[in-house]
Amino acid sequence: MSLLNRWVVVAILGALAGGAAAQAQSALPGVRPEAELLQPGPAQACPPNDPSDPAITSSLGDRFIAGQHFRETNAARGDVAIAWLGTTFRQRFVSKTEISVVRTTLQPFRLRRAARASEIVAWLGDRGETTLGELWCLLTLQPNGEEGALLTSAVPNLFFVRDRDGRLWTVDVLWGGPGWEIGASAIDGDRPWVAGAQAFSR
Repeated sequence: MSLLNRWVVVAILGALAGGAAAQAQSALPGVRPEAELLQPGPAQACPPNDPSDPAITSSLGDRFIAGQHFRETNAARGDVAIAWLGTTFRQRFVSKTEISVVRTTLQPFRLRRAARASEIVAWLGDRGETTLGELWCLLTLQPNGEEGALLTSAVPNLFFVRDRDGRLWTVDVLWGGPGWEIGASAIDGDRPWVAGAQAFSR
């Protein structure tokens, strides 16, 4: 083999090695090539460290019974106004009972681009799963669409919650004017959630 050919072989092998190293580096745990997907916002303690309204903590006993809280109501001022519950949410969640969470901190993330639920869940990782009780706590802070951690514009708030059978679903919460609108859909569905929507994690 001529000296020139040897240099060519060495150069090719070096390039291949460098490419393999770069590929290995991109696969390291904790490295997220899609890190531009979500933008964090201010975290929300729930219940707040110093709640101004005892009603916020009144429903926090040993158990959280979803059917006692998630009901369509023409709520009086101060109660959580729920204008609509989707059929899937009724079927999968209203009969669920959870162990109550004493206090937690929820982290909202804005979608910088449209994404399916499966992609959002993969990005959030282990902390992406929340509970109905945690969602309810946020609703009690904004019972009639007041400003707060939950968006009240025309884009949804997304929570990833296990149903009564232990299956993880997307629960979407939207302020609709007369009250909150709450639905549920499969994590592996084809529906893309719009840029600007907000996903919550612990």
